Formats: sequence, C-alpha cells, structure tokens
Amino acid sequence: MLSQTEQKLIELRLVGYSRKEIAYKTFRSELTVKTHFQNIHKKLRINEEVQMFTWYLKEIKGIDLKKLIQVVLAISMFIMIEVMANYEALRTKNVKAKTAKTMKIPGAKRSKSFKLKYA
Repeated sequence: MLSQTEQKLIELRLVGYSRKEIAYKTFRSELTVKTHFQNIHKKLRINEEVQMFTWYLKEIKGIDLKKLIQVVLAISMFIMIEVMANYEALRTKNVKAKTAKTMKIPGAKRSKSFKLKYA
C-alpha cells in the first residue's frame, strides 16, 4: 500500500525527526516531505500522526500494540521513579545544585546562593 520511501519517512518521523530534519536527512525539499506525508494520510484515510504511527507499527512492523503499551507504561513508571528519587535528593540537598542544570529539571533554577528554587 505504501511505497518504501513513504515507509522510511514514517519510520524517521516515528523516532523523533521533524519534517525539516527528515528533508535534510533524505536529501529532499521540505515541500516534498510534506507532500509525501499528505499522500500517506490520504492513502491510509487518517487525519493524525498517531494513527499513522499505529498503522505502521501494527501493519509494517507487526508489533502487538497492547504489549507495546505495557512496555511503554513500565518504562514511564521507571523514569518517574528515577525523577522522583533525583527530586528528593535535590530537595534534601544531597546533590549539588548544579546537578539540576545537568538533569534539566523543568522549572529548576539556581539562585545566587546556589539553592534550588522551583517555579
């Protein structure tokens, strides 16, 4: 149903490349990439990228989406636990303030006294 080029573009989009990055990576113009995605949407009769990703994973890659959701939820829980542990360490000042910058915690800022403040 979809060409190899279209499948490759979906795969690149799925792993996080923007359409502009896809154009650069595949040596195409941004307009060509946009047109490819419009054609994909028409062929699959879909309106949103999530539907495109779901179709691609199920039909092309043969991935059981229920199992995929379970894995994603498990990974999300692990990440949340790690973030909470790091937040608690920062809150109790067991970690240097500059760690917040490296961890890129949203809303964390260093004041002149190097104490963390949260917006």
